[in-house]
Amino acid sequence: MVRLGRWVRSLTADRVALGLGAVVIVLAAASTDDPAAGATERTLDGWAALLLVIAGLIVVGSRRFPGSAALAVLGVSFVWYGVGYTSGLINVAMLIAFYCLGISEGERRTF
Repeated sequence: MVRLGRWVRSLTADRVALGLGAVVIVLAAASTDDPAAGATERTLDGWAALLLVIAGLIVVGSRRFPGSAALAVLGVSFVWYGVGYTSGLINVAMLIAFYCLGISEGERRTF
């Protein structure tokens, strides 16, 4: 039990970000450009608003680890486009997340 506790504590945000990045790469490789037969484009609805709020909270709430935030918003955008939304509203959160990553100069921020 003690060894498991040490392992969990040693899990850093960088390792989580690498794992999320691997998942996103696998999802991108498994995706296709062909729409599903009979699938229709989804209009903006409550679920779209929820995804936008999640992406916004990730961007605002994770200034200490901008790389993890950028990967998480990228994952939300995969869900966004994967369920059929065609609006580019999610790209605003993605641009902000990657801008924050770019200006972070690769350093973790402490409060």
